[in-house]
Amino acid sequence: MDVIPLKTKRLTIALPIYFKCKWHWYIEDLCELYGSDSVEKYFGPYQGRAWVENSLRQANEKCREGVERLRLIRDDKRDKVIGIIKIQKSPLESPHDVEVVYAIHPLWRGKYFAKEALCKVLDWELLNVYEPIVALVEPNNIPSIKLLEFLGFVHVDNRESSNDNMDAKSDHPPKKKIEHVYELLLEHLTCGPGLES
Repeated sequence: MDVIPLKTKRLTIALPIYFKCKWHWYIEDLCELYGSDSVEKYFGPYQGRAWVENSLRQANEKCREGVERLRLIRDDKRDKVIGIIKIQKSPLESPHDVEVVYAIHPLWRGKYFAKEALCKVLDWELLNVYEPIVALVEPNNIPSIKLLEFLGFVHVDNRESSNDNMDAKSDHPPKKKIEHVYELLLEHLTCGPGLES
């Protein structure tokens, strides 16, 4: 398993195992991230510190197995984990079977951290592992749509899916939602000025 971090001017983006010696600090950061309303909307209900710790252990195991890669995004100036980026199997069929998923804590949005981190990770992934990579985004998530388009993603399709993050105790059937499917090929990746490392 390659634990060498990806670095930018402001960030270290790495697998959880890279940060193992500081997990006790970063677990709190991740609890804040997963507990925020806007992140919970996409990743499901926050289930506490033990769940976050277990998720990190599972992420390291899945990376060893080559199933997916979860990377933590650390703001080096503040020594704080402010987000995540995950490369995982997509619910779509080949050639759109690899998906990028990302989240930045609401307090750190609007500061171009997502652009910076995604540019670095996508560049590495497209050169070394996967092509194409897709992102699924809800039509009303305008900031993510703008970010994906800025990075070179192209809208290729729409899909209807059920919200798998619904409360399992609910008696209501899962709600159907529409998602835009965006695709990125290496030759379309545009990091923009100042975002290269």
